[in-house]
Amino acid sequence: MNNIPQTDDDRVRFETACDWFVQLREQPQSTEILSGWLEWLDADARNQEAFGRARQIWQMTEQVADKPRRATLSRRHWILPLASAAALLGLAVGVAWWSMQSPGAATYATARGETRRVNLPDGSHLELAGDSRLTVRMTAARRDIDL
Repeated sequence: MNNIPQTDDDRVRFETACDWFVQLREQPQSTEILSGWLEWLDADARNQEAFGRARQIWQMTEQVADKPRRATLSRRHWILPLASAAALLGLAVGVAWWSMQSPGAATYATARGETRRVNLPDGSHLELAGDSRLTVRMTAARRDIDL
Protein backbone atom coordinates (compact mmCIF):
# COMPACT_ATOMS: atom_id res chain seq x y z
CA MET A 1 0.00 0.00 0.00
CA ASN A 2 1.50 3.32 -1.08
CA ASN A 3 1.11 6.00 1.60
CA ILE A 4 1.91 8.93 -0.69
CA PRO A 5 -1.07 10.26 -2.70
CA GLN A 6 -0.17 10.39 -6.39
CA THR A 7 -2.74 12.83 -7.85
CA ASP A 8 -4.55 15.93 -6.62
CA ASP A 9 -7.75 13.91 -6.35
CA ASP A 10 -5.94 11.32 -4.20
CA ARG A 11 -4.41 14.09 -2.08
CA VAL A 12 -7.82 15.70 -1.42
CA ARG A 13 -9.32 12.27 -0.66
CA PHE A 14 -6.45 11.52 1.76
CA GLU A 15 -6.81 14.89 3.51
CA THR A 16 -10.54 14.26 3.90
CA ALA A 17 -9.78 10.79 5.32
CA CYS A 18 -7.39 12.38 7.82
CA ASP A 19 -10.10 14.88 8.82
CA TRP A 20 -12.58 12.04 9.41
CA PHE A 21 -9.97 10.10 11.37
CA VAL A 22 -9.30 13.05 13.68
CA GLN A 23 -13.01 13.76 14.18
CA LEU A 24 -13.69 10.11 15.06
CA ARG A 25 -10.80 10.09 17.56
CA GLU A 26 -11.87 13.36 19.19
CA GLN A 27 -15.60 12.56 19.38
CA PRO A 28 -16.01 8.78 19.21
CA GLN A 29 -19.53 8.94 20.72
CA SER A 30 -20.92 11.38 18.13
CA THR A 31 -23.57 9.62 16.04
CA GLU A 32 -23.60 12.55 13.64
CA ILE A 33 -19.88 12.18 12.89
CA LEU A 34 -20.15 8.38 12.69
CA SER A 35 -23.05 8.48 10.21
CA GLY A 36 -21.32 11.15 8.08
CA TRP A 37 -18.13 9.07 8.02
CA LEU A 38 -20.00 5.89 7.04
CA GLU A 39 -21.76 7.78 4.27
CA TRP A 40 -18.44 9.12 3.00
CA LEU A 41 -16.91 5.59 3.09
CA ASP A 42 -19.79 4.11 1.09
CA ALA A 43 -19.61 6.84 -1.55
CA ASP A 44 -16.40 5.48 -3.14
CA ALA A 45 -14.16 2.45 -2.57
CA ARG A 46 -11.12 4.74 -2.82
CA ASN A 47 -12.37 6.52 0.34
CA GLN A 48 -11.90 3.28 2.30
CA GLU A 49 -8.35 2.95 0.95
CA ALA A 50 -7.57 6.57 1.87
CA PHE A 51 -8.97 6.08 5.37
CA GLY A 52 -6.86 2.90 5.73
CA ARG A 53 -3.74 4.88 4.80
CA ALA A 54 -4.61 7.61 7.31
CA ARG A 55 -5.12 5.01 10.06
CA GLN A 56 -1.85 3.26 9.14
CA ILE A 57 0.12 6.52 9.29
CA TRP A 58 -1.49 7.39 12.62
CA GLN A 59 -0.48 3.99 14.03
CA MET A 60 3.10 4.44 12.84
CA THR A 61 3.33 7.87 14.50
CA GLU A 62 1.88 6.44 17.72
CA GLN A 63 4.60 3.78 17.74
CA VAL A 64 7.27 6.43 17.36
CA ALA A 65 5.66 8.62 20.04
CA ASP A 66 5.55 5.67 22.46
CA LYS A 67 9.35 5.44 22.35
CA PRO A 68 10.61 8.41 24.36
CA ARG A 69 13.83 9.95 23.20
CA ARG A 70 16.24 11.79 25.44
CA ALA A 71 17.67 15.06 24.22
CA THR A 72 21.01 14.34 25.87
CA LEU A 73 23.17 11.29 25.59
CA SER A 74 23.11 8.88 28.47
CA ARG A 75 26.32 7.99 30.24
CA ARG A 76 26.46 4.72 28.34
CA HIS A 77 26.48 6.57 25.00
CA TRP A 78 29.38 8.91 25.71
CA ILE A 79 31.72 6.40 27.39
CA LEU A 80 32.56 4.59 24.14
CA PRO A 81 33.58 7.75 22.21
CA LEU A 82 35.55 8.98 25.23
CA ALA A 83 37.34 5.63 25.59
CA SER A 84 38.09 5.59 21.87
CA ALA A 85 39.55 9.09 22.03
CA ALA A 86 41.71 8.11 25.02
CA ALA A 87 42.96 5.01 23.19
CA LEU A 88 43.85 7.07 20.09
CA LEU A 89 45.66 9.63 22.21
CA GLY A 90 47.61 6.86 23.96
CA LEU A 91 48.52 5.33 20.61
CA ALA A 92 49.69 8.69 19.25
CA VAL A 93 51.85 9.33 22.32
CA GLY A 94 53.32 5.80 22.09
CA VAL A 95 54.18 6.17 18.41
CA ALA A 96 55.76 9.58 19.03
CA TRP A 97 57.85 8.24 21.93
CA TRP A 98 58.92 5.19 19.94
CA SER A 99 59.90 7.28 16.93
CA MET A 100 62.02 9.54 19.16
CA GLN A 101 63.69 6.52 20.73
CA SER A 102 64.24 4.73 17.44
CA PRO A 103 65.23 7.25 14.79
CA GLY A 104 65.35 4.48 12.19
CA ALA A 105 67.83 2.16 10.68
CA ALA A 106 70.92 3.23 8.82
CA THR A 107 72.48 0.95 6.22
CA TYR A 108 76.11 1.10 5.16
CA ALA A 109 77.72 -0.94 2.35
CA THR A 110 81.03 -1.35 0.60
CA ALA A 111 81.95 -2.69 -2.81
CA ARG A 112 84.40 -5.52 -3.40
CA GLY A 113 87.90 -4.37 -2.50
CA GLU A 114 86.67 -1.21 -0.69
CA THR A 115 87.09 -0.48 3.04
CA ARG A 116 85.11 2.13 4.93
CA ARG A 117 85.11 3.69 8.40
CA VAL A 118 81.58 4.45 9.74
CA ASN A 119 81.04 6.82 12.68
CA LEU A 120 77.88 5.97 14.62
CA PRO A 121 75.64 8.56 16.37
CA ASP A 122 76.71 7.34 19.82
CA GLY A 123 80.36 8.24 19.09
CA SER A 124 81.57 4.71 18.34
CA HIS A 125 82.87 3.68 14.92
CA LEU A 126 83.10 0.62 12.64
CA GLU A 127 85.50 -0.53 9.96
CA LEU A 128 83.76 -2.21 7.02
CA ALA A 129 85.78 -4.57 4.85
CA GLY A 130 85.12 -5.07 1.15
CA ASP A 131 81.79 -6.43 -0.12
CA SER A 132 80.05 -5.82 3.22
CA ARG A 133 76.64 -4.54 4.20
CA LEU A 134 75.69 -3.32 7.67
CA THR A 135 72.35 -2.14 9.15
CA VAL A 136 72.39 -0.23 12.44
CA ARG A 137 69.37 0.51 14.66
CA MET A 138 70.08 2.63 17.71
CA THR A 139 68.03 3.77 20.68
CA ALA A 140 69.08 5.48 23.89
CA ALA A 141 69.30 2.09 25.62
CA ARG A 142 70.28 -0.27 22.81
CA ARG A 143 72.31 -0.71 19.62
CA ASP A 144 71.37 -3.45 17.11
CA ILE A 145 73.70 -4.25 14.24
CA ASP A 146 72.96 -6.66 11.40
CA LEU A 147 75.95 -7.66 9.26
